[in-house]
Amino acid sequence: MKQYEAVILTMESLGGIATLQQLNQEVFKIKECAWNTKTPYASIRRIVQQTRGIYKIKPGLYALETHR
Repeated sequence: MKQYEAVILTMESLGGIATLQQLNQEVFKIKECAWNTKTPYASIRRIVQQTRGIYKIKPGLYALETHR
């Protein structure tokens, strides 16, 4: 599983909306995804800012386009 897929799956499990802190806590519980990076929190932040299908509600709060 790719990292962006793990972030989207985590957001879906949280109801389609999540804070960056919630994502940082929950995304690492998915064992199928390997986070082989020195800065995993920065990677999560980059994913929510650049992935199509995720939009920013306000700073630190993101949601899926499917739950708009």
